[in-house]
Amino acid sequence: MLSRVIRNSRNVRRVWLSQSAEQRSITTSDVSVDSQPAGTPPVAASELPALTFRTSHLAAKSMPYLEPYTTTEDDPRKHTEEHLGLWYTISEDEFKRIFHPFCLRKTYNELVETFNESSLMIRRPALSVINYIKQLNLKSITPPRFIFYGAYGTGKSCCLAHVVHFLSREEFVLLQVPWVDRWLKQFLKKPNEIVPSSKDPAVWDHITDASDWLKFFLTQNKEILSKLKLTSLEEYQFSSREQFPAGSDIVQIAELGIKRPRLAAAVVVAITTEIKKLATQDKCKVAVVMDGINSIFTEDSIYTIDHVDFYTKQTWKYIPGQSFTIVQAFMSLLKSDWHNGVIVGSVDYAARKDKDLSSHHPRYILGEQGWEVLDPFVPVPVPEYSKQEFESAFAYYASKHWIQKHEAITPAGRAQIAALTQRNPFYLLEALGPL
Repeated sequence: MLSRVIRNSRNVRRVWLSQSAEQRSITTSDVSVDSQPAGTPPVAASELPALTFRTSHLAAKSMPYLEPYTTTEDDPRKHTEEHLGLWYTISEDEFKRIFHPFCLRKTYNELVETFNESSLMIRRPALSVINYIKQLNLKSITPPRFIFYGAYGTGKSCCLAHVVHFLSREEFVLLQVPWVDRWLKQFLKKPNEIVPSSKDPAVWDHITDASDWLKFFLTQNKEILSKLKLTSLEEYQFSSREQFPAGSDIVQIAELGIKRPRLAAAVVVAITTEIKKLATQDKCKVAVVMDGINSIFTEDSIYTIDHVDFYTKQTWKYIPGQSFTIVQAFMSLLKSDWHNGVIVGSVDYAARKDKDLSSHHPRYILGEQGWEVLDPFVPVPVPEYSKQEFESAFAYYASKHWIQKHEAITPAGRAQIAALTQRNPFYLLEALGPL
């Protein structure tokens, strides 16, 4: 029965969104239990009569309440194994400052807006990376690399978000690309959003994307940049009028790229180069974060240029992914020629050009070039929910009244949903949507 509800409820709209808070409150006025005659001895719990729900437009009022598995410890630096499987809440101001809308899935951002809170589950993959970073002396080694990998929808981006929250609290300067593939293969792009670089005509500059990244960089690192007051080590000449001598404020250089989008890509190169040098001189700690890092090593983007193929007579060709200025800027951050930093990313076959789903392991997804660039790195598997995590996620959604079918709340209903979704976080959310 429950499987039919999941399959046939794509067109069912959310009833509770249109209900008042009083209607969504949990009461037992519409629930009746078959009564027993007076003097009847008590029966075992397994023999108790089932609750009978009346069929009415207020059926949602009869939903039993599941207590969410939460913790009041909202500082990721203090999370331990005792917090595994628990949800913690990030303040609204901090969430908006640290996380770009593309850092997490659209479905997650919609839940944040609907529930009016931003919460993450504390899972072992993220916690293990946080513990590793705590134990490392980053000043004496080249940046260690931690790469999350796993099947589609297992929660790689959410684990990455947990680590980013920790790095922000630890006062790392964040150089984060929310979703690398968006720079190369987002189909809403327009040809005039890229122009040939003034320094190398064979390399292309993003206009809008580079400017947007600079805005995100300043917003995400607002507090740490105002505290450290980083200055450039070299002189930069972006145009005949735009020149910055050595010792210029990093924030002012970044603001130039926002005001002059045509120069934004060159400014991104300057920012990443300066931050890397400043980290090596122990002026700051740096975290390079890239979700879908394997996109860098894709063969082609969706952008095309005029080109006549001698054999096929085709009059155009795709621009290679590594022929873009901002991609080259972040490629330089993956090198082992600096210190006092850490690299955290994820690989996802959703970012592959061929969309081949035969394997989600890093060696296959990265390809030969990507493997050589990132090696050595620590692969961090992100599996489906454990039984404890599944129950925690289920209770969290139920506590928010995201589930409207009382059959789904029962142990049998939860077991069936676990079997249907294989405890995959994304598929679980998809299945619970119409329930």
